[in-house]
Amino acid sequence: MFHPTHPPAGTRKAIKEGYEARDRAQDEQTALITQFMKDKLERKKEWELYTDAIEKADKEGLAGNMPTSMQGMTKEEEESIKLKIRHGQLVMAKEKNLLLLSKSKIQAYNEALAFIRQQTGYEDLKDVIDLFNKYEGEKYEKLGAISRLVRRELFLHSLTRGVLRAPPSPPPSE
Repeated sequence: MFHPTHPPAGTRKAIKEGYEARDRAQDEQTALITQFMKDKLERKKEWELYTDAIEKADKEGLAGNMPTSMQGMTKEEEESIKLKIRHGQLVMAKEKNLLLLSKSKIQAYNEALAFIRQQTGYEDLKDVIDLFNKYEGEKYEKLGAISRLVRRELFLHSLTRGVLRAPPSPPPSE
């Protein structure tokens, strides 16, 4: 369990990394969803054009007369639309997998943050960070004071060494 005078080593760094990783995963997920919706809208428009052409052909009674291509469209145009639809389906499947991967990353980061909360006993991780900063600041203040004392002692030691080892004074002249 967390003891307030001895924060676990690396807690601040772990919390910061957890938050940053979660934010990156959420940004990635948002970008994927945005791109997915954009592509979906594009494919929907293409599909509407394709179905409109089929409906038009049905209304005019031409659908039965078109075994290989639609009225008003060349075979190349029809194949192009079919390829775009297939490509769109593949892109959607890929994006769906990436979206699921992002969700699993976010879940892992949330689990890591939950573990930190459980181990520290704090619900708000900002409290842990503030406590860590407080103790780190105190630690560096103490180290600085120790460093100043050591330098002072070394300086005083060097002065006393010089006095104790002073060269003998010359004998008085007669």
